[in-house]
Amino acid sequence: MDVSFAIFTGDDPRVEAAYKIRYEVFVVGQQVPLEIERDEYDLGATHLLATGADGAVLGTLRMVSKDDGAVGKIGRVAVLEASRGRGLGSAMMRHIMAYARQEGFGSLYLHAQVDAADLYRRLGFVDEGELFYEANIPHIAQRLILEA
Repeated sequence: MDVSFAIFTGDDPRVEAAYKIRYEVFVVGQQVPLEIERDEYDLGATHLLATGADGAVLGTLRMVSKDDGAVGKIGRVAVLEASRGRGLGSAMMRHIMAYARQEGFGSLYLHAQVDAADLYRRLGFVDEGELFYEANIPHIAQRLILEA
């Protein structure tokens, strides 16, 4: 899969393409209420957008900086249905992990949907705590300590 990645902040116009993917995946596909899918963290977040060779958007995620930039919280990881099953989610995660290392983050954490938790485990994330629900979807917290 020939994919390009762009990383930008929430005030960049490309964030609208990320919002469209998230709407399709979360609001339409998983019935997550729109009022909780978009939140106050979007503007200050770092967003990643994956596009195909033809320029079509394929996937997105965001990273919110916590603890004065020492920790990054990854969320809103979304791949359009037609692009799933080809390793795009893993590629996006590897890209943001490399970016976080470069930017000096010490660790990353996320709230993984249980159905996707193995993807993050394969990337080195470790489960923390008990199962919980967000937007009526079962999740598990996971963390990755970054090495320089």
